[in-house]
Amino acid sequence: SSLIGRCYMNSNYGMSGEVSQKTAMLKRVKAATLIDKGGEWLKHCAITGFDTAATTNHGPGDGGGDRPATTDPDALGTTYFLKFDNGNTHHRGDLPSNLVARLLREKKERGSIKYLSTGCSYNATGRAAASLRGHRCYYAEFDNGECWWGTNKDDVLDKVFLEMDVHRVAFGSNSSGGGRQAITASEDRSSWVVLGKDGAVWWKNVPQGLHDALIAQDAGMSATTTVDADYNITTVQGSAAALCEASLGMGGTYFVRFLDGRVDYSLPNFVADVFDKFEADGKLIRDVALHVDTYDCLIRYSRESGYESDSSDDG
Repeated sequence: SSLIGRCYMNSNYGMSGEVSQKTAMLKRVKAATLIDKGGEWLKHCAITGFDTAATTNHGPGDGGGDRPATTDPDALGTTYFLKFDNGNTHHRGDLPSNLVARLLREKKERGSIKYLSTGCSYNATGRAAASLRGHRCYYAEFDNGECWWGTNKDDVLDKVFLEMDVHRVAFGSNSSGGGRQAITASEDRSSWVVLGKDGAVWWKNVPQGLHDALIAQDAGMSATTTVDADYNITTVQGSAAALCEASLGMGGTYFVRFLDGRVDYSLPNFVADVFDKFEADGKLIRDVALHVDTYDCLIRYSRESGYESDSSDDG
């Protein structure tokens, strides 16, 4: 209900609009609730984790300045971050504590975040445990182009972020399998996919189906390099369609989309059923936002069968 309310808050109906008007724009398709025309006001949406003691936080777009987080007993469960076309932001649940700490330290507002991706929680024992509570892998880009990240001492990923002009980041679990697993620095089994704005793709420890798809995609027009049998780089050449969206979830689930509209995925059955129904109805799936801490997802789609920018999304 919080997600639906926030989407309507940024529509021409407003939160004070008639309930019947809002309800008319909501539809149920199998296990999914559709927010009709939702994407016209929603610029970026991401699942950020799973809270057992969630709070609702309000960015500057929600009332002029960061307000203290308030306990929301109805918000327990999957958390998310929303960025609207008008610059407003909203997030359900807590942002990674390492990101929040830096925002406070550098006096930067949450509302200036343009893009956010989060992954597994850090894990530590002994004296370090308390200081790392709530820390997660994350990548954040701000409206001014500045980028921050936390990788839990993953030197390879730090190097990728430093060298690449990043378009999208997907964090997986430390085993590329089951979810709600914490990454320890000693395990060095972090999982991620990074898409560059130049079409390059870097990935490490991803589900086997995704690994095979990335190796096989337009092999004649791409060059894939395996580095130290640890991580891979794909540089798209010629007219090969680059990846434009990527997401990793629980139990080895994933979704990727190419610029030519092709998709490859392994999704939970209830999500795949909705996905198939959307495609049968002529909807073009733009993105499926997954997270390693929950089986919930957010699906973005448009009605057109041709490629358009994400700003034309309808849901």
